[in-house]
Amino acid sequence: MRLNRVKVIARMAQLDLRIADVCERGTISRSIVNKARSGGSMNPLNAKRLAAALGVPLDELKEVD
Repeated sequence: MRLNRVKVIARMAQLDLRIADVCERGTISRSIVNKARSGGSMNPLNAKRLAAALGVPLDELKEVD
């Protein structure tokens, strides 16, 4: 699953969150956050955790084909 990297970065900026903050909020690793910020692929569980850490539904962050 891929997340829209622009939406992830924008949401982090909107909430004034650093990578470490997102990791702590979502109990996910730094590499997962970096993957999302660079448009990389990740498993659905990690994507769901990242969306929760950013306070948005997963569908809002998903990459549209």
